[in-house]
Amino acid sequence: MAACFLGGYTGAKEAIFNMVPGNTPVKIISFNKQTLLVSNKTVELIRKDQPLTIIEEAAIISDAVIYGNDLWLGTDRGVKVYDLNSYKLKQTYFPSTRISGVAVDALKRVWVAASLKGVYMKDSDSFVSKVNIPGIYSLVCTADSNIWVGTNVGLYRIAGKDFKMTRYAEEGYSGYELPDNIVERLYKDEHSNVWVVMPDNISFKSNARYQGEIPSYAYVGDKHNTVRTIVPVAGSSYIFVTEKGIFFLPSSSIKEEHHAHGGEVFTAENAQAFALDLKQLNIPDKLSGYSVTYAEKVGEELYFITDGGGWRIREKDLLKRISKKR
Repeated sequence: MAACFLGGYTGAKEAIFNMVPGNTPVKIISFNKQTLLVSNKTVELIRKDQPLTIIEEAAIISDAVIYGNDLWLGTDRGVKVYDLNSYKLKQTYFPSTRISGVAVDALKRVWVAASLKGVYMKDSDSFVSKVNIPGIYSLVCTADSNIWVGTNVGLYRIAGKDFKMTRYAEEGYSGYELPDNIVERLYKDEHSNVWVVMPDNISFKSNARYQGEIPSYAYVGDKHNTVRTIVPVAGSSYIFVTEKGIFFLPSSSIKEEHHAHGGEVFTAENAQAFALDLKQLNIPDKLSGYSVTYAEKVGEELYFITDGGGWRIREKDLLKRISKKR
């Protein structure tokens, strides 16, 4: 499939915003009807044109989550807690520690993944160790109260109510297998499904069933492509932003009976997924020539970011455009 770069389509009317040069997007989140763009160096308020920088960090930011009125930033120098009313630093946890993930679970508890020390849960004023593994890459909490941890020895699921732990690994028993022990990134949706991204494979862990082999794919489009992010959209479908294009994966393609373990994520032969063209994405002409490096869903809108700036489009409008082309 052809690469999807931002050029050749004009006339987009969706909102566009600039980017701070040199920043790498980490997360886009909302707070009090405002949209925050968390990058590796700053936190900005997304406005109509030029973003407003509200936090400038000396440390490198890796993850972010809102807890109450505070913004928790995972950085390479610990967890920094900022007051979102004053934008001032309130607290630092795990100082001088590289943090790979911060999250809030369904029971409103904060979880912190320290890259070389393990995973901790905040209990009152202290943190309690829950996973003692010196190789943590990723952390997400799903609405069903589970906590998912990507490590260098497999994928861990922690039950939020009783902390029962399940491990999925390359050498795992039937029903708890993964094609690779190195779990680099995790992406969740509102239905508590999880995509598991490994160096050479991608697996889909459905909330509908906890037993049985996790369906896996060898690559996206071709063996030399790189997945940049995975964004859930309505109807249990997904948008894959990759180095070589943007693809739409409808829910029908990830039903259990369609899985081909170890095969391609998307193949031209069976059309499991669809490459999105420039008109469907409603790309502003100002961003002509740039490729999408990041995307995120916030409320009812989808945000797409390039090195030259970003734009947003209503989710229902994008899905309508996709359905017309298919």
